[in-house]
Amino acid sequence: IGAARQLGSHLSDIIEEGADGTRLSLDFQGVDRITSVGLNELIGINSQARSQGVQLVLMNVCDSVRGVFALTRLERMFEFHSSTVTA
Repeated sequence: IGAARQLGSHLSDIIEEGADGTRLSLDFQGVDRITSVGLNELIGINSQARSQGVQLVLMNVCDSVRGVFALTRLERMFEFHSSTVTA
């Protein structure tokens, strides 16, 4: 719980410093679950980002975490992308 709030605070600071049109990508690689506290922090960060003209993108979200977003009907609130690494 503390880690989610600490991350939310850090992201809030980054967004406050960002300029209009900035894109902030959060890489979820290695994250296999998310708590309600984590979801609430992301909702707040996403709202703050939008009000500051910052585009929040969630990268590499695994199926189980993506399922939580779908189940809670939050999937439409966020933008999801996958990164592909080429050699």
